[in-house]
Amino acid sequence: MAPAVKSLKTRRAKGAARRQQKRRVAGMSATELAAAGVQAFRAQQYEEALEIFEHARQVVDPKADPQTALNVNNYLGVSLRIGVFVLPGERRA
Repeated sequence: MAPAVKSLKTRRAKGAARRQQKRRVAGMSATELAAAGVQAFRAQQYEEALEIFEHARQVVDPKADPQTALNVNNYLGVSLRIGVFVLPGERRA
């Protein structure tokens, strides 16, 4: 199979997975979103984890649930560090 065709199929599959993920997390609480983000992070799906944590950050009420707000922001920072700012081949902390 030609690389361009394989790449197109991969992009379509990733796009479909993202749309399915958005539908799945739409009605979740911040605590449930944080747990789903941690699960994605542990599966090394860093982009998905970032999206989930960002959504959780928008949903959480820091005054009503400060611990969850702190955890979500921490998870978001760690996901950014590991998933985005670490270059391929670079040693992860």
